[in-house]
Amino acid sequence: MADNVLVPGKPRLGWLVDGDESTPHIAVMLEDTGQQIEVTVPTKGMFDREDPYGRWFSEGINFGDHPDRTKYAYRPPTNILVEDKDGPVVLVGCRSSGHWMNLTGPGQGKIVAGFAILGARHLNYSRINGLRAELPALAPWTGLRSVRTEPKTDGTGKAQRVEVSLDSPPAQALSRRMNLTLRPTWRTSYPDTVGTFAAHDVVELMTATKDPRPWEDHIDQLAAIRELLSLSAWKRFGFARLAVNRGDDPKRVLSGDAVGERWAEASTHRLPKHEDWSKTPQFLFSYADIGAVGVRRWIRIREHFQRGLRPLVGLTDQPSSYLEVKLVQSGIALEALGYQIAVDQGKVAPGKRLQQTYADAMRTILSDMAYVPLTDSEAWVARSTDHYRGTKHADNQVPDAVEAANTMRENLLIARFWLAGRLGVKRSTLASRLELDSMSNPYVARD
Repeated sequence: MADNVLVPGKPRLGWLVDGDESTPHIAVMLEDTGQQIEVTVPTKGMFDREDPYGRWFSEGINFGDHPDRTKYAYRPPTNILVEDKDGPVVLVGCRSSGHWMNLTGPGQGKIVAGFAILGARHLNYSRINGLRAELPALAPWTGLRSVRTEPKTDGTGKAQRVEVSLDSPPAQALSRRMNLTLRPTWRTSYPDTVGTFAAHDVVELMTATKDPRPWEDHIDQLAAIRELLSLSAWKRFGFARLAVNRGDDPKRVLSGDAVGERWAEASTHRLPKHEDWSKTPQFLFSYADIGAVGVRRWIRIREHFQRGLRPLVGLTDQPSSYLEVKLVQSGIALEALGYQIAVDQGKVAPGKRLQQTYADAMRTILSDMAYVPLTDSEAWVARSTDHYRGTKHADNQVPDAVEAANTMRENLLIARFWLAGRLGVKRSTLASRLELDSMSNPYVARD
């Protein structure tokens, strides 16, 4: 039997199970288009009373035989199962996404799913017990290694063989929220080149709960760590693999006996995808700098300062945005951070943002920093204020493009170094990292 996987652009033909014993099984087409996970459902006709599926795609249509729309299902179930020769696939978070129908003849409807769980055996996956996610940036950020090589040489120093050991260190707890854990592991692959073997260091994020919890609760913890790494390196990171656990759907042998928990591979377009990088990312701060204590601080900071941090994360996910967008968005982030710090310090009353100017907010941040990565912070306050106003407000002078780019760069340096200090990174460490950070280099105009 072939592997039970979803390959973008390669549709699978299987049988639909909707959890309603009164409806017949029909053949449908399941496909990952590269943008979303879709199921194409054939229909006999919108008004064919023997077809229970046509009404799933009839939003906005009134039926003369059933005007109150309570007897039949007029939308697809939240969860469905599609099974073909390669195995079962449970689809979660399903919704109708258009239809192509004739009033009296066959047609088809489209269902879009949020998640596909490959190999799952029942439909109760709206809540889950755990997620495992491979975030490739975790390996260089944590420095955790499972793959080690040791050359063996002869008396002249010439290598005779290389021993490769695959041995994962213990998992490390990060947070009690959803029992978030770092799970070092490894995997192997066999590239197309004949005789080639590859071993890969992998560090997974894992959540685990005794009682099933909504997907969003698990995903939020994974997203928190991705955002932390993205802000540290100022680079968009994504996930490579996802697996899901539901306690009441264990692995079973042919006899039906359970033989262990099932971690089923999952596919989704709800999470950013990993994109290969040409060189190892450079982080402002690493796991060694902040440890699990720093991660727990980050989870609290992320919630408390969300109005300021969300715009920053948005910038890491949109690296090709216009300069004007980046400058204004960085200013919005800093203004929100400065306001919240001032509220926490009792300098500004909650809900009274106008008690503090933009420049005041910048100075509030500077006074809260363990290390300021600028030589003249007051000059930056003036530049940031002028360029923020000049870009945002039509009645202010537009800043020079190179100067605006450098102000945006300085804004982001301040925000990231402020965060690093809040996470517990030492002043001396931050000072040593400044020259290594890509944002330390000013933009210059080309001749």
